[in-house]
Amino acid sequence: MIITIAGDIGAGKSTVASILSRELGFNNYSCGRFQRKIAEDRGVPILELAEIAKTDPTVDEDTDNWQVEIGKKEDNFVMEGRISFHFIPNSYKVYLAVSPEEGGKRVYKSKRPDEQANTTLKATIDNNRIRREAELYRYKTTYNLDPTDEKNYDLVIDTTKLPAVEVARRIIEGMKKRAHRLSRKVIE
Repeated sequence: MIITIAGDIGAGKSTVASILSRELGFNNYSCGRFQRKIAEDRGVPILELAEIAKTDPTVDEDTDNWQVEIGKKEDNFVMEGRISFHFIPNSYKVYLAVSPEEGGKRVYKSKRPDEQANTTLKATIDNNRIRREAELYRYKTTYNLDPTDEKNYDLVIDTTKLPAVEVARRIIEGMKKRAHRLSRKVIE
């Protein structure tokens, strides 16, 4: 079973992916970590990489190819990425939503070293909005995709008021229901 997790900035994608990986014994991959590595290699903050990616297709091409290869070679993993559902279509597709305010609080509180521009909560919320707009523009123009469209997913969870362990539990429960439905179709 492959799980792809997309969602809003600060929705808990990385935390939930980590819990799922541990609970299920799956490998855990993150497009965010992969792109942070690209940003580090280029010597730029992650916010600047999002702007660079608007005109430099190699940022997305490298990330896309990396996901596709993992999807072809492996099974039983969690892939966290905004459009991973598109590159790994045979996955159980999950979207995690969060209010902009709560997402901003979570990102601000995390104090990631590559997000120095997040000096206040308000700046973090604003930076999340700018980053989201840049990403949505890229996904629309490059792939004709809207990763916020709930029709792309098997399960959508609003994490604003939920602890990550509860979100992971709901994903596992949803996977089990899906597996049961699929097995019934095979028997019939």
